[in-house]
Amino acid sequence: MVNQQKFLLIICIIALCILPISTSASLPMVGSPLKAPVSSGPYQDELFLETVNSTMYSLSNQTVPQGALLLDVKSVQRKISTMSLSPDLYPVASDVNAFLYYTGKAGSEYGDALSITTSLSSPVSQDNTEFDEATRYYEAATEVWERIKEMYPDVTLYTLSPPY
Repeated sequence: MVNQQKFLLIICIIALCILPISTSASLPMVGSPLKAPVSSGPYQDELFLETVNSTMYSLSNQTVPQGALLLDVKSVQRKISTMSLSPDLYPVASDVNAFLYYTGKAGSEYGDALSITTSLSSPVSQDNTEFDEATRYYEAATEVWERIKEMYPDVTLYTLSPPY
């Protein structure tokens, strides 16, 4: 009887680990995921929310971040990935972290593609293939945005379009 209970417990743990992987199988891996939630404080939930809120509002009604805004997005994402968060905030915080990671990657890839395609000495043709990676990360950010946009009712998702 005890062995059967242990077996069922192991199966449940495996199922809980596989569920998040299967639901986000189409999304690229987040390079700097949040550290695991801690069972006891002190928590940095308030600092997390203050930090990400200002960045989220700075992205509203913009194009994919470049320059100083891109550096800010990447810096904030790295900062929040190390915070000690409560188990209650962790699921939403994980989505916000993923959104900022994908946004940073989309901005970096877009900037790289833009510099390649606008260079006079570039051997790259002027088709959309250079923007595929930026588009892939933008689509991942858009998918995660759908899960967190209710937290930011006054924020409009930034846009990404290949320059012509």
